[in-house]
Amino acid sequence: MLHGVRCWCKGWNADSALAMGRRVCEALEGQDLPHAQAPGGQLTVSIGVAAWTPKPGESAVQLLRAADAALYRAKQLGRWMADRRQTSRLISR
Repeated sequence: MLHGVRCWCKGWNADSALAMGRRVCEALEGQDLPHAQAPGGQLTVSIGVAAWTPKPGESAVQLLRAADAALYRAKQLGRWMADRRQTSRLISR
């Protein structure tokens, strides 16, 4: 079972990445894609987005944690959702 995919979009800001995530949700929603291990037997998508401009000494681990937090927030909001981590330190605009 596929649980997560990470996509690095160098040069994108959080708003652009969130818009792309929402387009992915819209493109897949209603396609009735079967998924035997998913509740209801259908594929659903939740997307977490974070953007970050690293400073000296900072690690990409912080970016991954922010994206994971946004993903879990999207899942809490319901299926077919995309969410952005609202941490100004990690989001470049």
